[in-house]
Amino acid sequence: MSEQKVTVRGTAWWAQFTLLGGILAAVLLILGPIGYRLGVVGVEGAVLLLPGMATALAVVVLGFALVGGILVARRGLAAERGPLLAGGLLALAIVVNMGLQFAKSATVPPIHDITTAPEDPPQFEAVVERRGPNTNPLAYDADALGEVTRRAYPEVQPLETSLAPPAAFDRALATARSLGWEIVAEDRDAGRIEATD
Repeated sequence: MSEQKVTVRGTAWWAQFTLLGGILAAVLLILGPIGYRLGVVGVEGAVLLLPGMATALAVVVLGFALVGGILVARRGLAAERGPLLAGGLLALAIVVNMGLQFAKSATVPPIHDITTAPEDPPQFEAVVERRGPNTNPLAYDADALGEVTRRAYPEVQPLETSLAPPAAFDRALATARSLGWEIVAEDRDAGRIEATD
């Protein structure tokens, strides 16, 4: 009897990198909002750094997936097909998603505070102490942001109503509760509701 040698070949490093890189890119993208909610990552890290790193890695992974796909097709490498496909699809989803986000962000002003009354914006009181150290600033520069806000969001206007102030307050409070917001403070006399989602 003759003995046959069987050679077992593992998955190529570039296919493994594509899969692991796609997973890591997805994890980086998810870590932004989670890290911000937990107070571990600041606004810049959650909005710019982690998504930027995820997108850059996803672009590299997508390149590996495309080149690897050509190698798989030409050489008939079955073991590499699954990791390339999974990592490539993850990377493609991230690149498309972030590309759409970056395109949208180019059409709006870089502001985080929009108010119906730029000349005299409402001031936060009770909710201030609940904010962590890595949150965006509360100071509202009406001179710099007022006109920008009006141009970018002309539909954001004060709501005029024929309701008496107590009835309007009750309706606003009920609306905030129906949206699932956590009511942090309510002051009927001042007509002020502070809530967070």
